[in-house]
Amino acid sequence: MGKGQIFIIISVITIVVIVLIRTSLNLTNILENKRFLELGLERVEFKNLRSELSRTMQVSYNMTNISENINNFMGFAKDSFSSRATILTGVGLLASFPQVNQGQNTRLNVTFMNYMDEDITSLNLTFNNSQQNFTSIGKSSAFTTSFVFATQSSLNFSLLMNFTTPTTNSTENITIPVELSTSKFVGFFDIKISSSRLEHRDKFTKTIILNSTRRV
Repeated sequence: MGKGQIFIIISVITIVVIVLIRTSLNLTNILENKRFLELGLERVEFKNLRSELSRTMQVSYNMTNISENINNFMGFAKDSFSSRATILTGVGLLASFPQVNQGQNTRLNVTFMNYMDEDITSLNLTFNNSQQNFTSIGKSSAFTTSFVFATQSSLNFSLLMNFTTPTTNSTENITIPVELSTSKFVGFFDIKISSSRLEHRDKFTKTIILNSTRRV
């Protein structure tokens, strides 16, 4: 084999190596850009989930099946995220009360919703020095209970919620803003999405005035 042939072979090999290196670098950039776009899309979708939960409350607050509407929406959202290999979990607590009259007993209706992928082994709710305990709350289930309160003036009450699962323990202090001559609906949500790319969690409270005869 002549020197010219050897030179040609070496040149060809060099060109092939350069092309392979450039292709590899381009592929790495493409994969990194794809991952960045997917992360951004999931964050946007998670933000939209919060907005849609608030909107569902807004349009359903005067319906008797509000918890069912929210459960249906969360079920749809869980299926939607699951189709993209993303897991949506969390809990929700809905509290509502009719118009508050000074010094008179008022009933606070509370609905707890388990969106976790595991059972809640114990739940403790404390409101106005009254405590209620519950056990064995199945995943994707909900139940309703109530408390009674009376007040001489407008003030913020605290609803303390503590729950445990086989893997977690969580405590939340939820503010229930009470105003005389006003009826309100309060929703608290603790939701999380997780995938091989990210984990994002958000807690938020939404308060809606149902009606008010309070003079300004």
